[in-house]
Amino acid sequence: MITTHILLAVSWIVYCIIHSLLAYGKIKKLIQHWLGITVKTYALYYNFIAFILLVPLFFFQVTVKSILLFKITGFNRMAGILLLLSGGAVMLHSMLKYLRMLKAVYEKRQILQRSGIHRFVRHPLYSGTFIFLIGVFSYRPYLCNLVVAGIIIAYTLAGISLEEKKLISDFGKEYKDYQKQVPGIIPRLLQRKRIVR
Repeated sequence: MITTHILLAVSWIVYCIIHSLLAYGKIKKLIQHWLGITVKTYALYYNFIAFILLVPLFFFQVTVKSILLFKITGFNRMAGILLLLSGGAVMLHSMLKYLRMLKAVYEKRQILQRSGIHRFVRHPLYSGTFIFLIGVFSYRPYLCNLVVAGIIIAYTLAGISLEEKKLISDFGKEYKDYQKQVPGIIPRLLQRKRIVR
């Protein structure tokens, strides 16, 4: 059973590596040039490949025989459902906002998003993903879900640091100011009102 969990972990790590390599700027440009495709077409291919690779991995994840780490109770089931729904809602909202932003990206009009959910966190899609993963583990506290949540959270945190560098490169001082005002992943629930002098 442990061998299966190691294989699951390795599969998710390989997926994360492929996902990162295909998103890496120089590799993207190389593939676009080699295939003779536009940025828009590459984005469609990239998302299609990510989805196709994710389907068997997800199937493996939900069918693996795993070890129950603690007793399932009504409380952790309810907490899991609430976290799954709220995390899923934040993820869906963020993805829809991202799709609306793609037009500006394709037209090379980069806009720093600071409105809506971006007033509370700089990376709402990742916040929603973390909430969703914690919800999955709370609802089904099996080792396989803990392994995958750990890998995805570690991968995302590493990716955020690279993404922040790119955003600073793209937006400069505007993004640095935004970093000072808005947290990356966890919103400030009790923010003090700033006194303007």
